[in-house]
Amino acid sequence: MTGSTHDLVQKVLNYELDGAFVYGPVDDPHIEYVAAFEEELVLISEPGERDMGELLTKPMLFFDVGCTHRTRAESFLSEAGVEAYQVMEFGNLEVILGGVASGLGVSMLPQSSIAKAEEAGSIASHRLPEKYRKLEVWFVHRRDSVYSSALSGLLHWMKKDAILNRN
Repeated sequence: MTGSTHDLVQKVLNYELDGAFVYGPVDDPHIEYVAAFEEELVLISEPGERDMGELLTKPMLFFDVGCTHRTRAESFLSEAGVEAYQVMEFGNLEVILGGVASGLGVSMLPQSSIAKAEEAGSIASHRLPEKYRKLEVWFVHRRDSVYSSALSGLLHWMKKDAILNRN
């Protein structure tokens, strides 16, 4: 199941999911989390576009309000001095990628989400300033959950991997 960080955390809190990979960390006393991996957030545009100032004048294609990428993008736009911008909301990644590829606007998405479209030449990616690039992905679960053997094994492996990567 995919969804926004907020929606997935709510499903974990409501016992609808045992756990979820979300952007975070998540600050909730009922949630425990383990660092999973990092991603890079990039600005995407139709191929051929290069000037960051020009790109930031185009409509921004996003998921619904509450999307981590959107929140980060809004901070970036504010810092870049872009106060008025048009937002178009879409329900899935493929529609956003198609809109960007056709010149409808630009978006900010994780590099891993856009890699195939960029490789195919339908979009171009642009690095963001360091402050906005890093997205941390966490695995969240309820503190009071009864863990299946599969979930226990996953958590053990992730915690062990996190310790090894810190050293």
